[in-house]
Amino acid sequence: MVRGFRSRNFAVATVVACLASGVVAVPPTLLPVAHAADVLDESAGFALYATTDDQSINARRSWGGLFKLEDGDYESKSVRSVRMYFLPDRVADPNYPAPTGRYSNVNRSFPAEEKYQVQLKTNGKVTEDFGAVTGYGFEDARGYKWLDITLPKTVTIGEAEALFISNAAGADTLPWRAYNSSVGARGFAEPLDAQPATIHSKVVRADSAEPAEGVEVSLVGADGKPLQTQTTDADGTVTFADVEPGRTYTIKSGTLDGYFAEQPVSLTVASGQEYTPTPIELTPIGVTGRVIDEYTKPVEGVPVSIGELETTTDADGTFTLTRVPEGEQKISVGGSARTLPTSSSVWAEPTERNRARDITVDAKPGAIAGTVVDSSGTPVAGVNVSTGKHKTVTNRDGSFQFPDLKPGTYDISVSATETIEGGVLQGVTVAPGEIASVHVPVKRMTGALSGVVVSDRKTPIAGAAVKVHAEDDPARAIAATTDNNGAFQAAGLPPGTYVVDVVADGYTASTTSVVVSPNKTVALEVTLAPTPTPKPAPTTKKTTPKKTTPKTTTKPKPTLTTKKPVPKPTPTTKKPAPKPTPTTKKPAPKPTPTTKKPAPKPTLAPVENFGWGDIEVRPGEIEIANPQKSAGRGVAFVVDGVTRQDGQPLLDATWVTVDQNGTVAAAPQANVAPGKYKAEIRNSTGGHNVVTITVGKPQSEAALYDVSYEPRTVRAGERARSPKPAATRTITPEKYGWQPLPAGTGYRIIKNPNATVTSDGRVELKVPKDAKPGSTIKVKVAITFPDGSKDEAIVPFEIVESPIADRLAPSYEAGVLVGPGQHTMITAHTSKGVPDGTEYALDEDTELGGWVVGVNERTGALDVTAPSADAKPVKVPVKVRFPDGSERTITARIGVATATAPKRGTTLTYPATVSKTGRVVTAKPKGSVPEGTVFVLMDDAGMRVDVDQRTGKVRADVPANAPANATYTVRVRAQYPDGTTALLPLKVTTDSQARRDSKDSKDSKGTATAPKGTTFGLSEKFNEPGWYVSVDKRTGELSVDVDDTVTKKKSVQVPVVVSYPDGSQRIKNVEADAPALQTVTPTPQDAPSGASSGYNWVPIVLGLLAAIGGVGYAAFVNQDHIRRMLSQFGIRI
Repeated sequence: MVRGFRSRNFAVATVVACLASGVVAVPPTLLPVAHAADVLDESAGFALYATTDDQSINARRSWGGLFKLEDGDYESKSVRSVRMYFLPDRVADPNYPAPTGRYSNVNRSFPAEEKYQVQLKTNGKVTEDFGAVTGYGFEDARGYKWLDITLPKTVTIGEAEALFISNAAGADTLPWRAYNSSVGARGFAEPLDAQPATIHSKVVRADSAEPAEGVEVSLVGADGKPLQTQTTDADGTVTFADVEPGRTYTIKSGTLDGYFAEQPVSLTVASGQEYTPTPIELTPIGVTGRVIDEYTKPVEGVPVSIGELETTTDADGTFTLTRVPEGEQKISVGGSARTLPTSSSVWAEPTERNRARDITVDAKPGAIAGTVVDSSGTPVAGVNVSTGKHKTVTNRDGSFQFPDLKPGTYDISVSATETIEGGVLQGVTVAPGEIASVHVPVKRMTGALSGVVVSDRKTPIAGAAVKVHAEDDPARAIAATTDNNGAFQAAGLPPGTYVVDVVADGYTASTTSVVVSPNKTVALEVTLAPTPTPKPAPTTKKTTPKKTTPKTTTKPKPTLTTKKPVPKPTPTTKKPAPKPTPTTKKPAPKPTPTTKKPAPKPTLAPVENFGWGDIEVRPGEIEIANPQKSAGRGVAFVVDGVTRQDGQPLLDATWVTVDQNGTVAAAPQANVAPGKYKAEIRNSTGGHNVVTITVGKPQSEAALYDVSYEPRTVRAGERARSPKPAATRTITPEKYGWQPLPAGTGYRIIKNPNATVTSDGRVELKVPKDAKPGSTIKVKVAITFPDGSKDEAIVPFEIVESPIADRLAPSYEAGVLVGPGQHTMITAHTSKGVPDGTEYALDEDTELGGWVVGVNERTGALDVTAPSADAKPVKVPVKVRFPDGSERTITARIGVATATAPKRGTTLTYPATVSKTGRVVTAKPKGSVPEGTVFVLMDDAGMRVDVDQRTGKVRADVPANAPANATYTVRVRAQYPDGTTALLPLKVTTDSQARRDSKDSKDSKGTATAPKGTTFGLSEKFNEPGWYVSVDKRTGELSVDVDDTVTKKKSVQVPVVVSYPDGSQRIKNVEADAPALQTVTPTPQDAPSGASSGYNWVPIVLGLLAAIGGVGYAAFVNQDHIRRMLSQFGIRI
């Protein structure tokens, strides 16, 4: 018999089982066991009465019992336990008369557990009051019902004494009703010998359910004093024996380090019973907290420990330690690559969760290591470098270092020396625990050139045009004009070799090279030679002498002489001949002088200055200024330095650029300090201008990034994880979608216990089972950007219905028979239809016994051919995959026709038919139709269709609104006389311009016969590597280009999509030949430095640059330049 169950049927069944086995069953809960009496001695007797002050018939009675010595018995009796019985009813035991009417006890029983008032009275006066004592009611299979009460102590009952037991809980305990104030009932009492009880108690660890060994457990009496104390064994158990019955006890457990015991267990024990209370659980003491940095941002991945207990912070900076000893504890936070170690304290109360205050860790110091070099890359030693508070001097190799810097942004200043110019490098970011490596470029101290231009006679030449430029940088020319003394100056020249060009009217131009040293002025004298005036060559011919007639001269007669000495001859002078008469012809005309004209004197291009408006920009934006006049062809521009408003030149000002059209762009990064800057712009004509750039305060990252999440679908009761967040990044005035968030962005779930978020922003949601399909659960995520700005985003989870596979069950036609060697089609269908995108596939591992089976992956229709011999019925499993990803397997069962199958020659088919819309189509099956064949329409394809059951002739009305080139497949089943079947498809296609053009056109380009309104496009299937093809939408003309990877293949087939006015389309393959491969290197005026030249150059105009700079900025800018500029802001293009 077992106490504690109010259900009579259950109690009786339990008792019967116990009696049948002869064993007393003791459940593991706190339930004492009573032994049934085999013999009831009514002579012991007791009075059972009911009393009430309410005389109504509906009154409920309280009751009481009286226990005393038998009449005639004067010997005192000592009792500890008392058992009171009701008499059994007649059915249970016919040996006892059954009370009737209102005295019947058939439906009366003692409560399973109740409190009763127990008093000892002598001659009607209370001599001892035991207060409220627990009594337990029982019932056995024979119908006996009794109450066991164990007194707090042994009581001696003598003559004139009686033990009164009454219902301390008041009325409504026994279901008795009576008309008078007292109801008698037969019964008796049985004294029991009080036997000690035994209690087995167990202690376990709540976090592992493992036994807790070595725990002190005490049995405590009502006065709060321990009666027994024992230590748990390896099974976590203690046993308290010889426990005095009839009393209430408390079992109190000690604990282990890091645990606390739950509430003690209380129980009242009865005589001779054994108890096994519910195990006492030791719950681990927990401590949870958060580690943050000085900006209150969570610090992830740092070790946290209390004693030997260790853990690591999560993405929210949170840590939890369990099994923490009670009392004050030290929390040690270890260092990380970015943070310094620290410690804190917490008082660990005996509770499951103690909240420690936030622990702030300091960032680990960083450092700056760099090298100062000049423009040639030569290290500069011995120069002063500072960050403001920290100062140092460069080593022999130009290196310097600033250790132990607080993380943040620093400006590095380099002091000027006799040989170098000073300047400042802005915005060097020092991250916690990291060394920022910097390259500090400085300019050598400039020199100067003081010159004079003189003639070859050393006279000064005034007004001569002078241009001075570095030998390797003609764009940075300095222009000057000599004064009246022929003097000119060129200051601020970086050390190096310079070219001096001088031009003056009337003089030959001169080009001179000169070496300029730092901090020195070079004196130069340039001598110009006059421009020579060439002398014309003589052009007068020689004069022809006149012809004269000579006179006759008479020879003298010889004189005869003897030999005598020859006398000296007497000189004889001839008379001068007379002048001849001039016969000279008229002089010829003077020839045209043939002397070449002197070459024009060389001149220098005039100096041009271009004006620019001021620029206002914020970090993270791009603003531009166009020149106020157009630059001529061949003019090059350079940024010749940027200075702060304090006059300090920036050593790295790559955020200011100028393109070949003179457009100045300012794109400051976040490390550029707000303020005014002056950018000097020089051009190759020698002109220079200053552009004022005002950098405002940066926008917060929360303002620059618009964060969003793509929705996820999930079913009720399941889990789903979102993708990583994406952002629309604003770079005024453009917006760029699908950009990653900055590194170091933090995420936190806002008030949703079912959601968690990872360090990269993915949200995981456990959807409640009662979530309604069609609803959307919106999870809020708090976002903290690296600059400390905050934002929120919504992560939508769309609740969808249960898997389609659980709701739809496609099936195949039943009763299909196929003759040996024959073929048929079997359709799949469902009463509700299947959604678009459903796919069917055969289970390839299935053995089909020679059957040849194919499946239409879109419709599920089976194409079945039976083996010619030994054909046996077959089951064909088909996997159905629905659009939501769910799957199920359906089976087609195919039998074998018993009659001989018709020959292949009797196979029937319908011819394909082309029709105009709104027309009637008729078709008969091709082939010989066996006598007795029956045709049945299986699928009308959405048209009005009639089928002649005897001949198979089909009549179909093609819809008037059918689109061009649409195909309708009508399916007709042919049931042959031998029992076999075949599914005959009839395809009806609407006519289209595409079909007619495909049939008639022979033009290789596909354009000659195309009707008006036809458009052309490149098929998405074209992906030939190295080929760049575009199609003119209106004419279909191909524009083809290739890169330098195309070395062998000289032509490709380009699929061109031809779209006709009626909506039909076809693909025309057009053969495209590769153009001659070439490599075009952009000239300075055609492309900026760094332009890609490995492919035929095509200028690229991006929306951003065209929008903010107009054609002047965008027309010739190449993609490398764009990527470099936008990459400063983390933009991916």
